[in-house]
Amino acid sequence: MKRTFAISLLTLIACLPGNVLGKPAPAHTKTKMPSVVITENDPQNAAFYEQAEAAIMSGNYQLLIDEADKMIRSEPGNPEHYYARAMAKAMARDYAGSNEDLTMVIELMDKKQINGITKDDVWMSIADMTFLIGNVDGGRKAISKAAALGNAKAKSWIELHRTDHPRNAHEFFMLAGKYKNDEVPYALALLSQAIKLQPDYAEAYYERGVANSTLNPGQALSDFDKAIALKPGFTAAFSQRGLVRRLQGDAPGSLLDAAAANRLEPTSIETLQNLAMSHAMAENHAEAIKSYSKLIELEPDNAGYYVLRAMAKLKTGDRTSAIADYRYASDLGNEYALFYLYDNGLVKPRNAEELCKIGIMLVNNSRDSEAISTFSKAIDADPSCAIAYYGRAKVKYITENTEGALMDLRKAMELDAKVAEKYADNRGLKPSLVMIYLNLGRNRRSAGRMQEALGYFDKAVEQTPGYAVSFYERGLTRASAGMAQGAIEDMMKAANLGHQAAASWLKEKR
Repeated sequence: MKRTFAISLLTLIACLPGNVLGKPAPAHTKTKMPSVVITENDPQNAAFYEQAEAAIMSGNYQLLIDEADKMIRSEPGNPEHYYARAMAKAMARDYAGSNEDLTMVIELMDKKQINGITKDDVWMSIADMTFLIGNVDGGRKAISKAAALGNAKAKSWIELHRTDHPRNAHEFFMLAGKYKNDEVPYALALLSQAIKLQPDYAEAYYERGVANSTLNPGQALSDFDKAIALKPGFTAAFSQRGLVRRLQGDAPGSLLDAAAANRLEPTSIETLQNLAMSHAMAENHAEAIKSYSKLIELEPDNAGYYVLRAMAKLKTGDRTSAIADYRYASDLGNEYALFYLYDNGLVKPRNAEELCKIGIMLVNNSRDSEAISTFSKAIDADPSCAIAYYGRAKVKYITENTEGALMDLRKAMELDAKVAEKYADNRGLKPSLVMIYLNLGRNRRSAGRMQEALGYFDKAVEQTPGYAVSFYERGLTRASAGMAQGAIEDMMKAANLGHQAAASWLKEKR
């Protein structure tokens, strides 16, 4: 079977190590970069595919560039190989080099497309790379080339941005703020233009640093350096530089910046958070505890601070106090806190409520057998605990014990307090009753027990009268049972509700 490797350049960049707080970079929704497609049936491409997987896992993108170089040397006229190297360079944050290779792809493409990549797709990639190196006009020209080739996204981009005509550094800066959350490359180019027009624009350096924190951490650090040099009391620049340094593994540098920001604004939540995390990274756990304690004074109901302080206390060997913090975080609603204590053998659940909280976390971690056992213990501790029945029903449904799921769900609904039902819904615990009925109906139909199957499908229809699948499944069962007229009626209802298979069934019967 032919195997393909298809991935967007910006998607790859967003997933690189050092991504801010582990969150993806904001999506560049207006000019989506096309995917590189590498086919496994070509030995060279297959090697590149394997290297790509290894590079993404290890962060050693030079290996990928070297592999693409070999492909180019062996077949210098193949645009696919240049596109592969463009991807590799983008992953390595060499946007100028990526742009050069993309330009070669345009020159070498003698067909309308290569493995699904069209010339207009390449021009859109060139636009992104051009914006990333700070060239507003060049990016716009590349998008115009894509639009001339019929690219719908390029045409939409031009229409959306036709009024973007800033005249001075401040206007470029303000326009960048408009696009910084969903069009990062374009915003970066606008900020670079603002800096070009006004080299002492500290706020523009800061904003460009923030935008580059994921795409180009080295450039981000340089921008924060410049912002601080221009404006020595720039608290946010110290904080952001410290954050990037922490994500780069520079514990001493991160701590210096966090401390500087905190000195400038000692009661700021943000500076205290950064200081606490920097102390923790530097293994100054006693100092981290002090910072988390100050945060708790400012925000006493923030469960996360208690969890983080508990983690630091465990590092210092203060187990009793750490357990108290975890328990308090749990009382504030942090279900992870109690689960951590349970999972590490630090405490035993005290009641059905705590058992249910642990059961929910076990479900979320796909530990199904443990979850069923835990919910069963909660039921033993409190037979009127509807949440435990909801939770056990969900796990039984997941593990295809549909009969058991139905019994537990019915019991939960009997006990039902509406608060419990809402709680179960909000945590994804409550399995869909209609899906249980449908699964039971299909099971009975497969076993040839048509009357039982019809009984379950009747209940599914009764439960959700507007759900096409219920009518379709009952129609199939009626047809199998020789109930032709009833089958047609069900299929017509399903088709009217938009069920394509039902419509096809009716067409065949005419």
